[in-house]
Amino acid sequence: MYLHPVSGFCVRRKEAQVEDRVGQHYVLQRGQNIPQGALSIVRKAVDDRDLKPVAVKFIQAATDDLMRRLFDRETKALRELSHRNIVGFRDAGIDETGTYYLVLNWVDRNLNDLLENRPWSSWPDLYQSFVRPLLDGLAHAHLKQLEHRDIKPANILIDDEGQPLLADFGIAKLRGDEPHSEHTVQGFRSGPYAPPEFEATAPYVRDVYSVGVLILQCLTDSKISDFPHIRPALDNAQVPPDVRSLLEECVAPDASLRPLNAVELAARFRELEQQRVVDRGHQINHLWLNLTRAASEQILASRGAVQGPALLVNSDLGAQVHIELGLHRDSGERDRDRMFLYGSEYRYSIAANSSDPEQLTITAAKQLSFEALEAGRRRSLAVPPIFSWITHRPAEGLPRVWLSSDL
Repeated sequence: MYLHPVSGFCVRRKEAQVEDRVGQHYVLQRGQNIPQGALSIVRKAVDDRDLKPVAVKFIQAATDDLMRRLFDRETKALRELSHRNIVGFRDAGIDETGTYYLVLNWVDRNLNDLLENRPWSSWPDLYQSFVRPLLDGLAHAHLKQLEHRDIKPANILIDDEGQPLLADFGIAKLRGDEPHSEHTVQGFRSGPYAPPEFEATAPYVRDVYSVGVLILQCLTDSKISDFPHIRPALDNAQVPPDVRSLLEECVAPDASLRPLNAVELAARFRELEQQRVVDRGHQINHLWLNLTRAASEQILASRGAVQGPALLVNSDLGAQVHIELGLHRDSGERDRDRMFLYGSEYRYSIAANSSDPEQLTITAAKQLSFEALEAGRRRSLAVPPIFSWITHRPAEGLPRVWLSSDL
């Protein structure tokens, strides 16, 4: 072992020096290490505070600079992200031997395990149970200006409820960071899941390409192991024509032809699904939400993103939304001024607009923990998919409803 010239820590880890405990709270379990590609090894451990299993990820790399860079990137990325469909982050540090480590929630399976028997019965089943939540998580990252850049089956964990979780942000890039050299990490590419271009000039389109290939892999029995396999998988996919066209845009060799980011891609998939609802004879009702200045400032303050608050609200309400109808404190009856919407990350306080009964106003937006959101959803009603959320005045002729009287 030797002293790192920047951090002052020893950075070489020998297997014989692996202790039973990492940090103050994580007791390593005996057993075989789990390799995570060329850049890390994962060991199962137990957090002695709550006795829950955790994954301790030890960073390993050919050079000291690369090891530190990978650790800094993944730690910074995971500290920025909190979403139902992104693996939970607990801790990070450097152990007694000078090895960088991260502590994450333990998840037993990844997408490769599901691909062995492909449990999805149809495209609607795949979309609702896998594609939609995965895009929700990736859209959250993109709204935080974070590119994953290594989306592949091994980096999509599957929790006990079957929900996909984005993991392994070791080569992620945070847009808006100070310029820095990419020579140590940009060369890591995951076969056909990485696009043909070495480095796209437009942000986020690399992730869009990877998601497109990932979805195609879920739709085909044959393994996609090289670029020539993508076109046959696209042609043979059992999906509606409009879905095939959108997937073709995602995997376009020309990066300029792809959807700009996961927010746009998720919205376009939702539009296709809403159109199918219309085609089945169900009318889509557009719910118009207006943001107060206070609510807008709360959203921007909590997210720290440069995108407008309306875009953030649209993304947050893109998955399943729940509504809680408040009660009047004196009469105990339903109170239109005490309604709450639960999105992916926020609880929105909603009030009716006395001057325009077709408009609802978001008066406050509070970012909650996953546990608090789940508690709110359990006492709320799920909003059916025949409703669509918009944050601008709907065009004339579009069906509009008032939430408290139509649900």
